[in-house]
Formats: sequence, C-alpha cells, structure tokens
Amino acid sequence: MDFGEGSIKALISPDGREVTSIQGQGGLAETQYFVGNDYFEEIKGTTEAGVRDDVEFNGEKYVYIYTPVGETGAMVCALIPQSNMVGEINTIKYITFAMVVISAVIALVIGLTIATGIGKTVKSMSKGLSILEQGDFTTEFKTKRKDEFYTLTAGLNSMLASIRALMQDMKLFSDKVATTSESVYQQTEAINTSMSDISLSMNEVAEGILNQAEETENSNGEM
Repeated sequence: MDFGEGSIKALISPDGREVTSIQGQGGLAETQYFVGNDYFEEIKGTTEAGVRDDVEFNGEKYVYIYTPVGETGAMVCALIPQSNMVGEINTIKYITFAMVVISAVIALVIGLTIATGIGKTVKSMSKGLSILEQGDFTTEFKTKRKDEFYTLTAGLNSMLASIRALMQDMKLFSDKVATTSESVYQQTEAINTSMSDISLSMNEVAEGILNQAEETENSNGEM
C-alpha cells in the first residue's frame, strides 16, 4: 500500500517487536515509531481496525491507521503525514473538478444536439400541419428519428391514408348518386311527357263526348 513520501509503516508482533519501513527510504528502519508511544499503547490489543487524525510525531501531524492481523495478536500500523493527505485530497479535488467540467461540456453538446434535432422535427411537423389546415391531404410527414417522433409521424401518415381512402369512397358514392339522380330525372321527364299526352287525349275524348251529346240533343229536337 503506497501512502506517499514520508509515510511510516510497521508490522508489530504480539511480543512488541516492530518491523518498520519509511516510504521513500530504502531498507528497514531501526527506530521504534509505534511501540511505546501513547497512540499505539492506547489501541494495543484491539480487535478492530481504526483511524486517528490527531497524532503528532516529531512536531508533525500524522493520520494514524491501524488494523489487527486476524487473531494472531500482530498489528499493522501506519503513520501518514497530513500534508500528504491534503495533497492527495487536492489532487482528487482537481481531478473531480476536471471530470465535472468535461461531463458538463459533453452533456451540453449532447443536449444541444438532441434539442436541435427535436426543433427541426417539430418545425417540419408544424409545416405539414399548416398544409393540412389549408385542405391539402396529399402531404406526408417524414422524420429520420427513431424515437417517439417516429411513432407519431407513422400515426399521422396512417391517419392521412385513411382520410384519403374515405374521401375517395365519398367521391365514388357522390358520382353514383349523381348518375342515379340523372337517371331518375330522365325517367321523371318521360313520365311527365306521358302524363301530358294522356291529359291531351282525355281532353280530346271529353270534347268528342260533348260534341256527340250536343248532336244527339239536336237530333232529338228534330225528331
């Protein structure tokens, strides 16, 4: 485990022997950095790992980390200069800030791309609806998107196809009604002509009957 320059690590046996190494220095240190110091003696014999950040050694503040090695009674301890910790934290802070900025730029680019695509699609659909409003049902909605706009476009095109088919059926029905009306009109004209002829014939018959009656009366008078 790399704690940075100046970090002190040690494996302490149950009988108090200490094997210590200092980061950045070769070999093992002969000085006892843990055994006999208050910060070690206070947690000696603990069965749980822990961290303390209030340890001072040779006038410098350290973060003290300790953990027992199973049930062997041995202990692994480390002293990490707080200056190293602050440096690591600053590095992490700068990296995090850079990642946030990069993520924000990527999100902005993606958002602008999506917004531009949606804007173009909405504009195209608005133009198509304006054409429909003017009574032109031959228009079709088109889009290259594969999201909900594609479903909406397909639905509108299907609706327009149904409207066009209905209008075609209505035109055929209208033509058939017009043809039937013309035929009825012609038949009505023929009936009217026939009725006129019958009426004229009846008038002639009635006139003949009157003439015959008058001649009969004259004949009776002469007789």
